[in-house]
Amino acid sequence: MAGTIKAKNIIANGINPIPSDLPKLNLPEYPFIYSNDDKNILILDELRKKFLKLTPEEWIRQNFVKFLINNLKYPASFIKIEQKIKLDNLTKRCDIIIYDKNLYPYMVVECKNTKVEISQMVINQIGVYNSKLKAPFIVITNGNNHIIFNTDFDKGKIQILQNFPEYKKF
Repeated sequence: MAGTIKAKNIIANGINPIPSDLPKLNLPEYPFIYSNDDKNILILDELRKKFLKLTPEEWIRQNFVKFLINNLKYPASFIKIEQKIKLDNLTKRCDIIIYDKNLYPYMVVECKNTKVEISQMVINQIGVYNSKLKAPFIVITNGNNHIIFNTDFDKGKIQILQNFPEYKKF
């Protein structure tokens, strides 16, 4: 059947029984659909329409995507997850890229495990990605702390923001 999502065992449909080993995040709680295979708990990625292994970083990525869509009102059709980008001879993946209505990168989001401190090394990593993408906004999150940067490429300035830019502002 076209558009059917296959899973071995659905654990919860639209209910949010957070698996006990996943941390509570500094984001609203959202319902998810879980499944499992022989070894792992899986979470449904609603944008890519497939089940993925539920790792701590995937937990943060899925919650942050729901935050973007449900709370900040970004259209799901403008959000790409694990988008490949080419940096010199290397291919990297950005956790989340939000495009504007003209399909230019608007925001790049780097998701880290809650146990990972948002350090200068992490900031440099997403800065390298954004040197290629030229998105005006960069977000780094570990699920508990979220740092939002506004980059003005014309003036060569970066500013830390206190609030997330809402969809209506672009």
